[in-house]
Amino acid sequence: MKFAILGGDTRQLYLANILVKNNHDVYIFGEKNEKVSMVNDKVKYDHHLEEVIKKCDTIIFGIPFTRDNLTVNNTFMDVKINLTKLYELIYDKFIITGMIHADIIKNLENNNNKIIDLLELPEFAIYNAVATAEGTIELAITGSKINISKSSVLILGFGKCGKILADKFKGIGASVTVVARKASDIAFIESYGYNALNFKNFASRLKDFQFIINTVPEIVLGKAELENVDPDSLIIDIAQAPGGLDWEASKELKLQTIHALGIPGKISPLDSAEIIYKIMKHFFDFLS
Repeated sequence: MKFAILGGDTRQLYLANILVKNNHDVYIFGEKNEKVSMVNDKVKYDHHLEEVIKKCDTIIFGIPFTRDNLTVNNTFMDVKINLTKLYELIYDKFIITGMIHADIIKNLENNNNKIIDLLELPEFAIYNAVATAEGTIELAITGSKINISKSSVLILGFGKCGKILADKFKGIGASVTVVARKASDIAFIESYGYNALNFKNFASRLKDFQFIINTVPEIVLGKAELENVDPDSLIIDIAQAPGGLDWEASKELKLQTIHALGIPGKISPLDSAEIIYKIMKHFFDFLS
C-alpha cells in the first residue's frame, strides 16, 4: 500500500519508518529538513500536495487533526495545509487521525473518504493511557523535589487514564487517592485499595497532597479549590483542552503547575507509532 503523511509529530515520523520497513511506500508532504532527520531514507518527499494525495491509498494525519480549525496540525513542516483546500483534494481515501471534529469528519465523508479516529477506538485509548501515565510520572519526578515513594498523590477522574495512573503511582509506593462522581467508581476505587473522594467534597482535602493529577477535561480546580492547595505541591493537568485547571488563578496563587498535553508524542513516540501501526494493520486486514 501507499501512504501519505500530511501532518502530525514525531509519532507519525516513526510510523513512516515502520511502514517502509514493512515494504510500504510512504510519502511525506513537504521538503526534507533537519526535523525529519530520523526518518528512513526510503521515505519520499513531495511538496506538491495534490500529487502526494493522488499517489496514495491511505492518508495519515496527526493527533489532533487540527489545533486551530483552519490548518492541519503539523510540527515537522513549516508549510501549512488549509482545511478548505484539503476538502477539495481528498476523495475516496482511507484517513487515519485522532481527535477530529465532527464538522471536519462530515466534510471529508462527503467525498467518500473513510475515517478512523484513533482516540475513539477503545484499544488505542488504553494503549495511549499507559503512555500518558508513564509520561506523567516522569513529569512528576522531574518537576518535584521529593520522591514519589511514600508521597500523597491525588488523581482527579477515574477514566482510562485515571485508572492506569492510580495503578502506576501505587506501584512505586505512593499513597493514592482518587476523586470520582459515580458511586460505582467510588466502590471500584476502594476495592483496588486506593482512597476515594467525591467531587462534591474533595476541595478541603487538597492541602493534604504533594502531587495533584487532573484527567478531567472541564474545570474542576477553580480558584476556590486552588486556594486549598499547598504551594509546595505540584499540579499536573493532562486533560484534553480546555483542561481542568483555572490557569490564571494558579498563577495568581503562585502554584507549581505543568500543562501536559500530547504526552505520548513527546515521551514515547516510538511506542505510540508501533501501537498505531498495530491498529492500522488490523483495519487493513479486515478491509482486505
